[in-house]
Amino acid sequence: MRIWAIVRRLITLSIELTMMGHMRLGIVDGQRGLSRCVIRDAAKKEREVAKTLIGRLAEIDTQIAEHTAAITKLKAKRGPLAEQVLNYMSAHDIQRQAVNGRTVYVAHELWASKAEDIPMPEFVALVQANGMPELATYSPQRLTAWARELEGEGEELPAWLAPHVRISEIDKIKSRKS
Repeated sequence: MRIWAIVRRLITLSIELTMMGHMRLGIVDGQRGLSRCVIRDAAKKEREVAKTLIGRLAEIDTQIAEHTAAITKLKAKRGPLAEQVLNYMSAHDIQRQAVNGRTVYVAHELWASKAEDIPMPEFVALVQANGMPELATYSPQRLTAWARELEGEGEELPAWLAPHVRISEIDKIKSRKS
């Protein structure tokens, strides 16, 4: 029973699509004048729908621009405040504090890169000569990951490499939902 309902619906859709094709060609019931009116009305409705859709898109784009501007202003206010909070939390040895449903915490980040005073070929030769082939194909991300791993294990950079690597440690204030 269900299959026949689907077949009937497909036949109906096929007939409707055929009629729409004839309307576009201008041969509905053999009366060209009537079909032109129908086509004109359909085109007018299509333009109205397009205008409505385009209008809604423009509205949303305007709202996005307004919200983006508001976010930029909030970020500008946050910068100096975050610096004050970082100084306070560092001075009082506070790692995190839950307030208003958010946890504000100090995030410690470590970044490593090749020092500018050593050319790349010399750096690659240095790490290869000291048995560190994983660092021979230099990338700042790989060097940073290795330096973070050393820090996590409580170790320091090898003495032969330390003068040729720039380490940057950055503390930032971040927050997350509690």
